[in-house]
Amino acid sequence: MTLPTLDFAWHQRAFPGETLCGDKAAAFPASDGCWLVLADGLGHGPRAAAAAARAVAIVERVATSGARLVEAPPGTNLTTSRVSLPALFIAIHQSLQETVGAALGIAHVSSELGIVRFAGVGNTLLRRIGSADTRMVSKDGIVGQPGQRAILPKTADLTLAPGDLLLLTSDGIEDRFGPPEYPGILSHPATTVARTVVERFAKAHDDATCLALRYSP
Repeated sequence: MTLPTLDFAWHQRAFPGETLCGDKAAAFPASDGCWLVLADGLGHGPRAAAAAARAVAIVERVATSGARLVEAPPGTNLTTSRVSLPALFIAIHQSLQETVGAALGIAHVSSELGIVRFAGVGNTLLRRIGSADTRMVSKDGIVGQPGQRAILPKTADLTLAPGDLLLLTSDGIEDRFGPPEYPGILSHPATTVARTVVERFAKAHDDATCLALRYSP
């Protein structure tokens, strides 16, 4: 999928032997860019897939409502025109209480300025490849763990340079690779990058997902 300055796509592979992938990734266009989300349901199979899908659906609702990303709006109401990443994580935590829970990474990308704001809980990783190799690791924990208070992740920002690539991956992807191991990673379209990363660098015994976004102003 392509927006002005942003080219993004995702690819996933289920745990061997499972028909449903316990990961779910998506990118949702917004008025000022797009939202990226990757949820990794705890375990594998249908229960993990259900938790991941519920988390992603809430991010989709925020994106389609046109909510503007701000630093810290009051409360956790996601039906207003403003939302922060901590408020979004609280709402998802509450929604996932009856599920197995999930690791979760969410990013908002400005198409005009190339500013990325990211927050994550659990084993998801946001990585920038290009002008620098930057890793934005998620905070330990599980979103939606029954009987536990919501984990409030710290938000982190970075600014993309033209041609930079973002990869949002689950822990089913090895993360020790770059242009030497995948020479086309800095030139291939996002759909090719996402598929190739999963095909080449997925772990043998886990769900594996990669969401790729290239910034080309």
